[in-house]
Amino acid sequence: MGWKAVTCLPTLLALCLASACDFAAPQLPLRLDQREAETPFQVVPDSQRWVNAPAGMMTLQRALGPQAEQKIVLTNATTFRGENVLLMRARGQDPRYVGRLRLEEFMRRVGGAPAPFTSISDSSLQTGEDALGPYFWTEYSTGTSTLCVLGIRRLEPGSWLPPEGLTVLDIMLRNCVSGTAAEALAPMGAAAITGEQISGPGEGKGGSRMLSPSPRRCNDFS
Repeated sequence: MGWKAVTCLPTLLALCLASACDFAAPQLPLRLDQREAETPFQVVPDSQRWVNAPAGMMTLQRALGPQAEQKIVLTNATTFRGENVLLMRARGQDPRYVGRLRLEEFMRRVGGAPAPFTSISDSSLQTGEDALGPYFWTEYSTGTSTLCVLGIRRLEPGSWLPPEGLTVLDIMLRNCVSGTAAEALAPMGAAAITGEQISGPGEGKGGSRMLSPSPRRCNDFS
């Protein structure tokens, strides 16, 4: 009996290899970079925006497993090519363990610096602060009245209303305007994000305040 069982093994193995047995390895979850490469943005209703964004024209979104990305296209009345956009990256991690926002990693995740910016570094960023905390930006100008800004900031729970399962929000703004840096940075300012009017010094209750960029440089991006 034992001899017959042994002699049958080669035949059984051959049949399994042919088609009878399925030894396929389980499919592994996609890595984040794979999800980014394979997942397109989809248009969603403006009511699903993560922030108020009153200057937004269209809202796009995509799910990336434990993260999600949303893009709000802004108006562009200048001659600079490319989209004015508020690009947001949300994650569901406990904010106590997220760590600081690392510029190089964040820019790589969002596809690099948008035109007309070629590259940015921690030392080239200016920094300011509003009701939602610190923000960072750099400027580009051709010497005309048109000014482009590339702004970055992070929002944590309490400063925005996240969808279920998401907590920390990283924001990148590319905005070219015929105006000042404060006007260009306004779409990622506290008033635009929360939809609330923020009273400034000397203003009555209900007055509005735009971002007030500071000339300080940021050497420790966090």
